[in-house]
Amino acid sequence: MGLFSDLTGMGKGTSFFDRTRYAKDFELETCTDKRGRQRQRARYTGPWTVFRAWDGKARRQLWGAAALALALVGAYGAMTLQTHMGSGSLLVMFPLLAGLFPALYLLFGTAALPFGGKPMRRDQYMHSFIRMSRSATAIGIFALVGQGANLALRAVRKDWLFLRGDWLFVLLGLLSMAGSLALVILLGRADLTERENGAFPQSISEPTRE
Repeated sequence: MGLFSDLTGMGKGTSFFDRTRYAKDFELETCTDKRGRQRQRARYTGPWTVFRAWDGKARRQLWGAAALALALVGAYGAMTLQTHMGSGSLLVMFPLLAGLFPALYLLFGTAALPFGGKPMRRDQYMHSFIRMSRSATAIGIFALVGQGANLALRAVRKDWLFLRGDWLFVLLGLLSMAGSLALVILLGRADLTERENGAFPQSISEPTRE
């Protein structure tokens, strides 16, 4: 299944912690607990996303994506904190500071990756692979805008003297943009497929609700 395939509009207009958009993937059922009390629990009825083959290649892709995501956040964070000619300008710093939000979301997505190769519900897939891809893209865009604003500021001031901090700022920006692109490509190459609901036991489903 392609990473950017049609997901019927999932993942739009809600927060990271809001799962109400996935309500149609669950249905309530009544069960009896060990004490004989009637309980309601949510049973997952949507499709599962899983690696076509959980082998060495899949493990390397997954851990490689996690390592690249951490490196990307590190490079972007270092660029944002770097002292350079435009570090005192709101024109340059505003887009860079705004990029810290997708960097945080990228960490959330990395932590949600199925490192054990377990099947993912639709919400788990969106909160890991898709969230990481979108966050990495946003980081690359903010890095590009910040670097462009810095060059524009230099043009206005007619200041083309690059000191050590200026060169380091540019280098970290290039690394952030390259890392963003590389991460999106790596995630897109993950050999994932979608299985029907009955392909896996319901014990992997949503935990019991009180």
